[in-house]
Amino acid sequence: MASGSSPICVVTGSRADYGLLARVMRGLAAVGRLRLLVTGSHLDPANPTVGEIEADGFTVDIRLPLPATGGDDLATARAVGVGVAGIAEALHDDRPAVVVILGDRFEALAAAQAAFFLDVPIAHIHGGEVTVGSLDDSTRHAISKLARWHFVSNAEARDRLIRMGEAPETVWLTGAPGLDDVAALEPLSAEAVAGDLGWSEPAPFLLVTYHPVTNVPGETDAGIEALLAVLGDDDRRIVITGSNADAGGDALNRRLAAFADTHPDRVRVRPSLGRHRYLSAMCRCDAVVGNSSSGLIEAPFLGKATINIGSRQEGRPQAASVISCAPTVADIAAALADARSPTFLAAAQNVASLYGDGRSSQRIVDLLIRLADAPPPGPKRFHDPEPEADHGPV
Repeated sequence: MASGSSPICVVTGSRADYGLLARVMRGLAAVGRLRLLVTGSHLDPANPTVGEIEADGFTVDIRLPLPATGGDDLATARAVGVGVAGIAEALHDDRPAVVVILGDRFEALAAAQAAFFLDVPIAHIHGGEVTVGSLDDSTRHAISKLARWHFVSNAEARDRLIRMGEAPETVWLTGAPGLDDVAALEPLSAEAVAGDLGWSEPAPFLLVTYHPVTNVPGETDAGIEALLAVLGDDDRRIVITGSNADAGGDALNRRLAAFADTHPDRVRVRPSLGRHRYLSAMCRCDAVVGNSSSGLIEAPFLGKATINIGSRQEGRPQAASVISCAPTVADIAAALADARSPTFLAAAQNVASLYGDGRSSQRIVDLLIRLADAPPPGPKRFHDPEPEADHGPV
C-alpha cells in the first residue's frame, strides 16, 4: 500500500455484486488501496465462489463466513446479525478510509450497519433504484441513508436519492459498473459456450435466471411453476443459473434441478457460470428470461431481448428490448412469442442504454481515492429542498 494512504475496503457477499465490483477492485488494487472483505455465499461450503475471486488475482484480506441462508426469513435475519458483529470487528481492527458497498443484499446491509456505527464513511453503488417485488428495495434505501456518498446508475436514481434527503453534491451519476465488462467483452464462441455446457454443437437457447420474490407472498412459487410450464413446451435449449441466497432460494434451486432432470437433453442448470461465461452465454442466447437485474442492465447493452417476469424488478427503468409480463403461463408464453419476432429482435439490437456507457468503474475509482484522501466529512445532514410557497393553514 502506498505510504500514508489509507485503505479503501470493498465488501462483496455474492457472485452478483462481485461481477459488478471487479473492475473497481482492480483499479483500487493497481494503486495499492484495496482491502477486500469477502462474506456471504462466496464462503458457502456447498458452493463456494471465493476461488473465482482469487483466480482473478485478488488477495482476500478478510473472510467472514455467515450462517447458511436460502431456507427461510429467520435464517436471513440471523445471518445479518452475525454479519454486523463480524464485519464491525474487522473494520474496527482495519480502520479503512471508506467502505464500498454495492446494491441491496442482506450482506450489504450488515456491512453498512457495521461501518455506520464505527463512523467509517460508506460509498454506496446502485442506490436510488426501485424494485417493488423484493425486500432488497427497502434494504437498498436503508443503506443509502447510512451512506455518505452515492454512485448511481441512472438519472432517475439520482433524483430519487436527492428527494430522499441526500445532498446533491454527494450523489454522482457514474453509470452501472457492470456494463464495463460488457463493453470490453470478448465473448466465448458459440462452440465454446455449447461445449462448456456439455453440448456437442451450438443450437438456439434461452438464458434463464429466476430469484425469490421476497416482497410479494406467493409470487415466487406461482412464477416459477408458470415459467417452467412454458419452458417445458419450448423447443429450444435452456441454460439456467442458480437462484440467490434469499429466503426461498434453496427450494427454487431444488425445483430447477428437478426440471432439468426431466429434460436432460436440452436443459442445463449451473449454480454459477462465472462472470465471463455468463456474459458470453448472454451474448450467444436467443433471449434472457427471468427476474434478474442483468436482464434490464446488461442484456439491453448487448442488444438482447429480455423477458422480465413479475414484480421483482418493477420500478427500474426498462429499455425497449425488455418485455415485462405477469407471472402466468399465458403472459410468459405471449412474451416469449413476441421476443421471437424478427422485427422485435432487430429493434432490440439498437436500443439505447439507460445505465451508462460502460466506463463507470474508473470514474468510481477516481472519486473513491479523492474522497478517501480528503479531510474527514462532517456530520451528515438531511438535504431539504427549497420550501414551497405558503398555501395557508392545513
